[in-house]
Amino acid sequence: FENTSGFAHGIFKLTDVVRFSVGARYSDDKKHDDFDNTVFATPVDSNETRFDWLAGVDFQLGPSMLLYTTASTGYRPPAYNPRPFQRSQFVPVNGEEMIAYELGFKSDLFDRRLRMNVAGFYSDYKQRIVPAGGQQCLQDPNGNSIPGAVPDPDGGPPCLALLPRTNYVNSPGKIKGGEFEAVFAPIDNLRLEATAGYTNFTADDPMTGGITASGAPVYVPEWNGSAAVQYTLNLSNGSTITPRWDSFLQTQICSSVTSAL
Repeated sequence: FENTSGFAHGIFKLTDVVRFSVGARYSDDKKHDDFDNTVFATPVDSNETRFDWLAGVDFQLGPSMLLYTTASTGYRPPAYNPRPFQRSQFVPVNGEEMIAYELGFKSDLFDRRLRMNVAGFYSDYKQRIVPAGGQQCLQDPNGNSIPGAVPDPDGGPPCLALLPRTNYVNSPGKIKGGEFEAVFAPIDNLRLEATAGYTNFTADDPMTGGITASGAPVYVPEWNGSAAVQYTLNLSNGSTITPRWDSFLQTQICSSVTSAL
């Protein structure tokens, strides 16, 4: 693996209230692997050159309040299936591409006794790397299907046997949601905390999107949150004791899914 990259980032103060942020990154990624599992041996190469950007603006609404918005692109380099059963499964897969938008508000209020941050986001995956399962006819080391009596799932001539299909494909998807965070200290020794998050993940084609038919992604709860309270006790010898209570919440998650190709 070889990567060559460079980036630049600048902040421009237009007024005492308004600032602009711009950024750019150039990346060149090269991957090469010589695979040999004693059944077949073959090389695979994947190359990609990328230019990504960031643009944002923030408004200083006061000494302790900030409103901001950003848009940026990002990527993941091309990859390949690390566990192929036969030659046809050891192929490169295109990388990932995303453009992300965020709008948020940050504040420290009431002489910094209340910190409250809130943000909304929307991320548009032009393409993602997702697993695609299924079955495939057994092939010889040269990649030719071995004749037999088993029906070919891909519609070809009958073959000798079927193997699990371990391929990766590209599929678009979208993420939208929001986050909330609050920390409140009504008195010096007391601290109250709360967070909440919402994530909605959808794929244009659930059958190759790496998610369930209902649109649930793996290991991503739709809702999550937390709450905590702590109080610091000052002892006569200068030491302190801080009892603390924490609680966490998340909605149900999907633990695994493999889409059929």
